Amino acid sequence: MEIIQEKGCNQLVNKDVSQLYSLKLMAMSSSLSESLPSYIMRLAMSHSVTVGSLIQYEIIPKLKLNGKPSNLYNKIIRMSSSSMLSRELNRVLTELSGNNDLRLLNFINYFSKSKTFKNSRTWCPHCLEQFKLEGRIIYEPLIWNFSIVEFCKKHKYPLQKKCPNCRQEMHLITPTSIPGYCSKCRCWLGDTNSYPKNLHIEEEQWHWWVYDNIAELISELPRISQINLNELIANNLKKIMNYYPGSMRKFAQLVELPYGSLYALVNKDVRPNLNLLLRVGYCIGLTIKLIATEQLMLDRAEIILSRQPAKKHTPINRTIDWELCEQRLNAAILDSFPPSIHEIAIQVSVWSETLSRHFPEKVRDIVAKRREFIRRRSLKKELEEQEEIERTVIKIYHRGKYPTRRSVSHEMGREWLFKKKSNYVAWEKAVLSLGLKLNYKKF
Repeated sequence: MEIIQEKGCNQLVNKDVSQLYSLKLMAMSSSLSESLPSYIMRLAMSHSVTVGSLIQYEIIPKLKLNGKPSNLYNKIIRMSSSSMLSRELNRVLTELSGNNDLRLLNFINYFSKSKTFKNSRTWCPHCLEQFKLEGRIIYEPLIWNFSIVEFCKKHKYPLQKKCPNCRQEMHLITPTSIPGYCSKCRCWLGDTNSYPKNLHIEEEQWHWWVYDNIAELISELPRISQINLNELIANNLKKIMNYYPGSMRKFAQLVELPYGSLYALVNKDVRPNLNLLLRVGYCIGLTIKLIATEQLMLDRAEIILSRQPAKKHTPINRTIDWELCEQRLNAAILDSFPPSIHEIAIQVSVWSETLSRHFPEKVRDIVAKRREFIRRRSLKKELEEQEEIERTVIKIYHRGKYPTRRSVSHEMGREWLFKKKSNYVAWEKAVLSLGLKLNYKKF
C-alpha cells in the first residue's frame, strides 16, 4: 500500500491488486500439483469466460513477443514447447493473477523441451471420478502431462488420451477446454464405466519408479528453482562415471543410450533431457532427486549397474479371453441393431483397436450393419417429420392463417426445423398443394 499526495489530498493506492482473480494452484508442492493448462481453464471459468476469450483479450495483449496476434493465439492454444513463449506466458499469468507460484511450473527453464511433455491431454478417469465424488475442485495434475508417465500409480490404470464418447484426442488446451470434460463433445471424462477394466501392466517396476521420481521432482519445485540444475546434474554424472569402471562410451552402451545423448547430459551449457536422465537413474539405482538436487558423496557414487534399461516402448500386456470376444461379436452380428465396437470392447475389457486387428471381417460387418440401421432410422424419422410438417401446414391454413415457416416451426416447437433442406422442400410442397403461393418474406 502506498500513499500518493496530489493537490493536498492523500490517496491510497494498492499496487498489489491483481487484474484477474488470484487463484491458488491446486495441491501446490505435492506430487499432484496442478498443471498450467488446467490452471488457465479454471482461471477462465472463475471469470465466466471461455479459455479462448481469456487468451485473446487478456493474455496476448501483454505478451512481449514478435508476431501476429493470430499466430501467438494458435501457439498458446497448442501449448507450444517454445521456451521463450512458455516463459512469457508464465510471466503474463503471474502479472494478471498475482500468483507467484506459477513461475515454478515452467519446467522448460530446468529441463530440455525435447519430448518432456505430451502434445495432447491425458487423464486418469478414476482420479477425476474421485475428485467429483469427494466434492473437490476438478483439476488436472501436472504429472499427467509428462510424456514418460503412462500410468496412474494410485489406481494402477493407464492414462487415457481418447474421449470415451467421441473417441477423439484433445490438445492440452483449446478455446473451449474445461477441466475433466472433453473439449469436443463435452463428455465427462471421469465415467469409469466407459473404459476397459482389469488391465495388466508390463514392466510395473519401471512405470512405478518413473511415476515416483516425477512426483518427487514436482514436490521439489520450490527448491529446484533456487539451484543451478545443469551444473549439479553434470557434476554428479561425471562422479558416477569416474567411479564406474570403463569409459563414458562404454557406460553409454550399458545403459543403452547414444553416446551423444549421454555426453549432452554432462554438458553444463545444455539443459538435461529428463527422459534420458530417468533411464540412467533407473539403471544405476539412483533417484532423480538425488542426482539433480544433491551433491553426491563418494560412497554413493560407487555405482553398479543394478537394473536393465527400460524399453523405449512398453506395451500393456492384457489377459484377453478371445472366445468371449468372438461370442460377443457373433451375437452383435445377429442383432438387428448391433452395439458399437467401442461398447463391445468395454464389455470384454479390451481396446477397440484390438478387436479390429484380430477380427477384422466381423468388425467390418458389425460397423456396416450398424451404419445401415442408423441410416434407415434417420430416413424414417425424416419422412415422419415431413409428414408432420404437411399436417401442421394444413392445420394452420384451416385457422385462416398463412402457414409461414416461422409459424410452422413455432407450432411444432422446433426452431431449427428448416435448417434441413428436405424440410424446406416439404413445406413448399404442402403450401403449393393448398393452392397457395409461396411467400418467402413472411418468415
